Amino acid sequence: MILANSRAGAEATRKRYVTGDGLESSVVRYFGLTASANPSAPPQIGALYPVAFRVEQDPGTVSEPHFHQADQFQVFVEGDGFLGKTPVREVTIQYAGAYTPYGPIVAGAGGVAYMTLRNGWDPGALYMPGARDQLKAFAKKPRAIVTSARIKEQPAVTEREELIATAADGLEAACWRVAAGGTFTGPDPATGGGQYWVCLAGDDTNPATPMERLACLFLSPDEPPRTAVAGAAGLQALVLQFPRLV
Repeated sequence: MILANSRAGAEATRKRYVTGDGLESSVVRYFGLTASANPSAPPQIGALYPVAFRVEQDPGTVSEPHFHQADQFQVFVEGDGFLGKTPVREVTIQYAGAYTPYGPIVAGAGGVAYMTLRNGWDPGALYMPGARDQLKAFAKKPRAIVTSARIKEQPAVTEREELIATAADGLEAACWRVAAGGTFTGPDPATGGGQYWVCLAGDDTNPATPMERLACLFLSPDEPPRTAVAGAAGLQALVLQFPRLV
């Protein structure tokens, strides 16, 4: 399974949402449905179900600390603010495993936008400290990693920046910078639980699955490794792989 959408394609879904903590923000959906958009017959928790969307928090707003029941990556792509006590900017990346509390996410004076990328269904945010007893009942080990990459000038060479070292369960993340006309091949999706590609700058002219800035693509574990082809302005892209599904 390959799922893909462009930034422009996602814009057609733009809506304002109010979350359980009262935060009102704009959301654009790339693919998959969240609990608010699909309240009936949700997929099984823990099964493969890719969901990708971009949240745009208004200036000065706060998303309160919470956790989810699905693994997720978040990629901060515009604006600035704080994730807990950590400053965030373009491009900060967080991996938060299922049942791992994080936040608050505080938008700076210009607001903050981040892509949320999941490989499984999530029934909705559970807010702390109110959900602390539920978190204890789930009895899952938390797992959170925050890292960052920078968008540079047009790449002159091909390089891979390791953001999250490959773990025994397949979790990994890297930023690739590729000179015009260059190529690179991502990791074998079979080694993990699904793989997201996000174009940060330039474009990917792979004829089967082209990408431009803030385009998003998901590869399921049964797909072959994907090869990117940098366009005339080069390519800078994230490849984010989930741990294998249990």
